[in-house]
Amino acid sequence: MLQTVTNLREIVESAIAALSRNELIRLRTYADLLIRLHPRDGAETSEDLLQETLLRILSGERRWIPESVPFFHFFLGCMRSIASSWRKRSPRSAPDYADPFTELSDTQPALIASNEPDAERELSAKEELEHILSQFKPGDRAAEILHLWMEGSRGDEVARTLGMTEREYHTTVKRIRRTVARRQKWR
Repeated sequence: MLQTVTNLREIVESAIAALSRNELIRLRTYADLLIRLHPRDGAETSEDLLQETLLRILSGERRWIPESVPFFHFFLGCMRSIASSWRKRSPRSAPDYADPFTELSDTQPALIASNEPDAERELSAKEELEHILSQFKPGDRAAEILHLWMEGSRGDEVARTLGMTEREYHTTVKRIRRTVARRQKWR
């Protein structure tokens, strides 16, 4: 048994070493996203999430079966699971996402009509976005996609960051659109 654990650890270590720079960046980006989507009163950071995931994989607590799933996708799934368990064990606080709306400048009043959103429209858009996000459970792929969209990511980039296939991405986007359409229908 000790020999098997040692071999498994060596296999995992070689899989970690084989991750490309791009995949490492995607793992860090996804860890950042998970921490922002699952805010807690604790002091966990994306670095804590990455380290905890590595620790659990290397200790054998999270067992990777190389024949069943690529290591990169296994790592993403472990991070999502750990972040979810952290969220369930602690009180929830408000999501920390970047303000996707343009800030209005108070330095020079506009002399002509502008397409820039005014404070009222900006507030209305934020409320609408928060309502749409509330339609999805924390950790739901749709919520993760919405948060990445709010940060400016689009299409293939979002799918790559979340480790989704093109089909999974488009199916989730359709679900988001249906949710928005239902919201508009009942207003």
